[in-house]
Amino acid sequence: MKIKIVGLFVCMLLITTILPITALAGDEENPEITDVTGEWFYEDPSTPEMLYTTIKITNPRVIPFKQHLVVSWQMSGEHYASMLGIGYSLTQWLAYVSVVGRGSFGDPKPVVSFIEGSFDTTKGTITCIIPKSTIGSDQYSIAVF
Repeated sequence: MKIKIVGLFVCMLLITTILPITALAGDEENPEITDVTGEWFYEDPSTPEMLYTTIKITNPRVIPFKQHLVVSWQMSGEHYASMLGIGYSLTQWLAYVSVVGRGSFGDPKPVVSFIEGSFDTTKGTITCIIPKSTIGSDQYSIAVF
């Protein structure tokens, strides 16, 4: 019985020292958390049917999987978002999507559309190119934001 208790105690010590290591979020020089330094909307006069959203981050990386970098806004009571999802699928590591709706409990399921985008790791910017028709209206003007 004494051997079982000592074995259980040693096992508990090993588990309690190993588990916190998996939850560390990097260090000062290599943080796992990315800071957002800015986000903005704009239109390009040559493509009036598109809305562009850009997010600027301090530490752009594509290696940590299951990242989602989101610009969200609300207009006329509806929730919208554009997002770059990183590492959710091996076949499409970088996935740009637009979302209409929140998906909160009691709300209808949000409408998700795959869109085009770009990720500039040197500048730390992620730009999503959203067809205005996927977010409810192609009559939006940037002035309403």
